[in-house]
Amino acid sequence: MKTTVWALLALLSLAACKSNPKETSNTETSTAAAIPATLEDSMYKLVIAMHDEAMPKMNQLKGLQKTAQQQIDSLKATKNKANEMLMIRLEKVKLQLAAAEKGMDDWMAQFEPDPQQPTSEERGAYFKDQYEKAKVMRDNIFISLDSAAAIIR
Repeated sequence: MKTTVWALLALLSLAACKSNPKETSNTETSTAAAIPATLEDSMYKLVIAMHDEAMPKMNQLKGLQKTAQQQIDSLKATKNKANEMLMIRLEKVKLQLAAAEKGMDDWMAQFEPDPQQPTSEERGAYFKDQYEKAKVMRDNIFISLDSAAAIIR
């Protein structure tokens, strides 16, 4: 294990030594690294950006589902007919939150970050399709969180 780590470090330092500082300046290097080389790379980055925007909200989504259920249980215990509409709205938002969570889980289960399509164009098309799916998934998460914020106290 230690030999592998040292060999990897040696290769990395050797690769770093081979770069010619006269060829590009630091600004050119950082700009070039920020610009994706292909449409495929661009689309992949957009897909990951959708995921990265939605993923941090998952704990909040799960917490709001629990809070909604607690409020439903509390309202049921009072057996007050006036609370029925609120219970229905809480149940609806709880289902919406669960569907958004499932949407993230389902999307992640089917997403292939290294698709085996033979051409760059086909991989680009795959990531374009994944971008559309990830955007829907992300939007559903944010919409369900907004709905929950309007109802859950």
